[in-house]
Formats: sequence, C-alpha cells, structure tokens
Amino acid sequence: MSNETENDPGYDPNTPEDSGYSNPNNADAVPSVAGYIDARRSTVNPNKAFNINDELTAWTSRLRLLSGQGLAAQRMTNPLMGFNHRMASSPVPINKEYGGLTFFTRPDCNFEFDNIANSRRFSNMAAQPKGSLDYSILAALDPDFELGFSDAPRNANGQRKNRLGTPFHPDIPFDNLQAFIPLLSTQLMSLSAPPDESVDVWTSQEGLMREQYGMVDSTNEVNNAYTVSATLNNPYGDPIMRMMSVWLEYMAGVKMGKFKPKIRNSIQRRMDYFSRIYGIRYDALGNISRFWTMCVGFPTNNNAGAMAQVDNSKPSLDDDTTVTINWQMFGARYNDPLYMEMFNRSVAIFNPDMTPDPRQETFTPLGGNSLVPIPAELLPLFNYYGYPYLDSVRRRITWYVYQADYRTVLTKAGILR
Repeated sequence: MSNETENDPGYDPNTPEDSGYSNPNNADAVPSVAGYIDARRSTVNPNKAFNINDELTAWTSRLRLLSGQGLAAQRMTNPLMGFNHRMASSPVPINKEYGGLTFFTRPDCNFEFDNIANSRRFSNMAAQPKGSLDYSILAALDPDFELGFSDAPRNANGQRKNRLGTPFHPDIPFDNLQAFIPLLSTQLMSLSAPPDESVDVWTSQEGLMREQYGMVDSTNEVNNAYTVSATLNNPYGDPIMRMMSVWLEYMAGVKMGKFKPKIRNSIQRRMDYFSRIYGIRYDALGNISRFWTMCVGFPTNNNAGAMAQVDNSKPSLDDDTTVTINWQMFGARYNDPLYMEMFNRSVAIFNPDMTPDPRQETFTPLGGNSLVPIPAELLPLFNYYGYPYLDSVRRRITWYVYQADYRTVLTKAGILR
C-alpha cells in the first residue's frame, strides 16, 4: 500500500483520463519551469534548436486558446467570422484614434485694388510690408491676391491674368499652392460635431389590437443647415481674430454692395466666401479610419468684443489665448469616397503639379519629376511640409514635397551630404 502511494503522482486535471497517471509532467499540461528558462528543450519541436521566439509564440497561443480568446493572428477576423459563445474578454482593440487632421479650404475672396480702397482695414493691411502677417492673411483668403505677386502681368486687353496655382511673392509668408488654410488647421483645439446620419420613421395608427407597422420616411443624408463651434489657439500676433475680422467684413461688404466678387464667381453665381471643412482621423496603424466633410459654410463671428475686456486686478489676461469661432454649415458627408476625390481635386486646382497623370494606372502627379512622396519613416522630418493626396481605394494619405525641399530637409537632418 505504501509503495503504491509513493509511486502515485496524484491526479492531474490537465492529463487525459485514458492516459493514467503515467506522465504528470506532460510538457503540454505542466511545463517544466527549469527546462523552459534554462532552454533544456523546446516544447515546440524537441529536435530543433531552442528559439525563444518560437517558445513564446507557442505558449502565447496555448494561453489564449485556454482562456477562450482565440489565436492572436486571428483576433481581428474572429469577430467577423464567428461568435464569442464562451463570453471571453474580447482581444480586439477598440477604435482608438491616435491623431488626425482638419482641413479648412480657402475661400475665393476678391482683394483687388478697388475693394481694398473701399475699406479702412484692408487699406491699412495692404500698406504693410509684404512679409507681414497682414499680407499672409489677405493672401490666404484670396488665391490670386493682386498685391501678392512680384509683378502684374496683363493679357492683350490689358486685363490681369488669372494667377490661381502660381506662387506668391517669396516675401509673403503663405504658400499659394496650398488649397487649405494651415493656420486654422494647426491651431485647432476642438471642433463640435455635425449632425449624425439618421432617418425619419413613419408609423401607422394603432389597430384594434394595438398593432402598428412603419417604414423609413426620409433620406439618410445630412443636407440641412447646422452650426459648429471651433476653438483655436491664438498665436502671437493675434492672427486668428484678425483673419476672422477680414472674412466677416468681406462677406458683409459683398451683401451690402461695398465689395465686388470676381467675374468668374459672379458668372457662376458662386458664394466666393464659402469654405469647406474636411476631417481625417487615423487608427494606430496610420490608416484612415474616419473621413468626414462639412460640405459648405462660413464663419459668423470673431472674439473682438470678448478680447476688449479689461481686468486690471490680474497681472495678465489669459482670455485672449484661445478664440471660439462659430461656423454656419450646410450638409455633411461621412466616409464618402467621392469627397475624397473632391479633396484631391481641390489640391490639384491650387497646385497643378498634383494633377493625376492620366497615362498612369496608379496615382502619379504630373509634376512627378519634381515631387517626391515622403516615406513613412521620414514623415517626422517633413512636418509642416507637403501636399496631401488621399487614396480612396486603399484609404491612406500620402504627402508629396518638392525635390528642393526634400534635399534641403534631409541635408539639414544629416542624412544627405
């Protein structure tokens, strides 16, 4: 009896019933810690030289299977293919957005000489040096700002040529090849949400047994008017409020007949002070996880009154470090590939080098000889550089820079010599 007890290793719940108690140290059930740490053998393949990566992968898979979480390689597809009938904790990461960009398209205001002469504010701004913040604001709101070019070319009839897509005077601190206003994008802190997609429901009157039925009775598209609020950091020089003041005065001046729009906008009956807001959010892998568009709108206020507050009891005021701008918007679209292509079209209108080459199956800019796509590993070096392109099929964003900028940045970074 004592011999039988000494030889009995005891019951091992991880050992199959039909195996007896012959192998309580089954490597699959009760691993040898010493053997695992000292690498005396590999539980993956005993005939193979020990590899710590194979060992860890095997044990990770076993632990995940025992806990009901499934294999790690299938954690993204498991929720799409089957059911969590063991009610195990989900190993699928939630949709965390680690970054993103918001783009405000430039309006097409008309700051020609006659309009500038009709405004005390505009005249004072135009009297500043070309390298001033005032010129940057006027240039951002007028893509062919008459005073923003080094010369004034005229056609055969003496009329000024359209210079959309042509760089401004080098002293002006604004890139006229940009379709968007970087100041608003880089200083944006928060932006309230547009309306959700929804549908109206029609329901019948109740019957004798209180029975009812119903159906969808509207479109799901957001085509109505709504307002959003944007909170922005106000950098040194008060540029946000000054830009909004110019924008507001021009819009009101067009309404009152004080300012005249450009001929092309009058003929097309376009509201030249309208803008559009694009939003892109990224997942942890850098792919586009969310894309939305506020179709059209314009700002409706500045914070000039709030910033006029006086409180001499404080050594300094922090009330002017941020500004809150309300926008009147119309329509919204979510994850619409057509609006991705419209985004690309806007980029190409302002920078003709970003126009797709029709001879190429995949996107290649017409200025491909002078433009370079930035590799992912070099993106930190080119922050504040580049022109974006959205791939509506792969749902990725690529940034392109000119060869001169590419070489200059890499040289300063010590990568090129």
